[in-house]
Amino acid sequence: MEGVDEARKNNILPIRGTKELITNLNKSKFKLAIASYSPLEFIELVVHTLGLKDVFDSITSTDEVKRGKPGPDVFILAAKRISCKPEECIVIEDSLNGIIAAKKAGMKCIGFVADKGKNYPADLLVTDIRNISIEKIRNM
Repeated sequence: MEGVDEARKNNILPIRGTKELITNLNKSKFKLAIASYSPLEFIELVVHTLGLKDVFDSITSTDEVKRGKPGPDVFILAAKRISCKPEECIVIEDSLNGIIAAKKAGMKCIGFVADKGKNYPADLLVTDIRNISIEKIRNM
């Protein structure tokens, strides 16, 4: 697989603040799932490389569902796998199609975007993952 082979050649580095947020969510007993448009092999490579493999309760790839984003299928399957209702879930998403998919799934969504001035349908927009706190998530 070309994308996975390329990723192995390069260093996979986390977005600033991502590992800390995931670790804090895990310590705070949040159920954590990945619902990604990427192939499962690539997702697993990334979480293993970043030392986060055992933190997630579920990993779901769009390869496992009928419709990709902006269809809500990958988010709905991820929620089922962690035994949560969609309205109990909060998605952190970095693409417009992903934000649309999360909202179609009936979930709250934090949009991680480069430009807060654009019209994204997220419940909260941030330009830096470090601006997402446990308190903000609990208050959504």
